[in-house]
Amino acid sequence: MIDIACGTGVAARYAMGLVGAQGTVCALDIDAGMIAHAGTLEDTAGIDWHRADVMDLPFADDAFDVALCN
Repeated sequence: MIDIACGTGVAARYAMGLVGAQGTVCALDIDAGMIAHAGTLEDTAGIDWHRADVMDLPFADDAFDVALCN
């Protein structure tokens, strides 16, 4: 699962609770400050944080089953 334009990761943290150990959650935002702040919050274990532009994703095609944007 990928959370695009994740900001502080509210949706990514919620998604992590849904996928649990069986899945992975990547969170992506273009703002490095948002990503840095998100990593300091509770319940972020297991989330793979990325700073990137949604128009140039650093992932292979079909890398995710679900994409969300909150």
